[in-house]
Amino acid sequence: MPKDVLEKLVVESTSKLLLRPENIQQLADAIVSLQQAEASRPDPERAALEQALAEIRRKIGNILSAIENGTASTALTSRLSDLEQQESALDHQLASLSTPEPFTLSRDEVIFLLEQFRVAPSERTNVYCRRLVDTFVDKVELTNRELIIHFNISKSTENKNSQSNNGCSTGKRLVGDERIELPQVESEST
Repeated sequence: MPKDVLEKLVVESTSKLLLRPENIQQLADAIVSLQQAEASRPDPERAALEQALAEIRRKIGNILSAIENGTASTALTSRLSDLEQQESALDHQLASLSTPEPFTLSRDEVIFLLEQFRVAPSERTNVYCRRLVDTFVDKVELTNRELIIHFNISKSTENKNSQSNNGCSTGKRLVGDERIELPQVESEST
């Protein structure tokens, strides 16, 4: 089967599957949910610094209690000074951690962006086809009997090609794989 025919099948199938109005709505909902989940994920670096700071403050509290109870020594005051320096450094590190507001799109903005891919077949330029494939298609497999399109729309890259969710849009993947039966080509007899 010629390459241009296969490419046309991939573009047509991708646009038919993903760019139907009802699918655009579902994709927009899923993308907004993913954005919200990503935004609410804790920052592991911040969590580690906060944990270390809490431990240092606990130690400082213990030393202060010992000093208040009259068991002060030069070693304790030296250790207290050291811990206070560590506390100051951790406070500074925490303050300098920038927590930029994650870039998110509203549902309407996602729908608008997805609908930019909806064009009439007569308006499909090579640039449009390349952009559509680059945006939505992870890989294409060709067997003797079918063309399998693997979409790259998933909740996480690690689970992109996982078979555990059976291509279900309610599982890890937002869109399953598309299988297209290829017409049987009769071989020429000589």
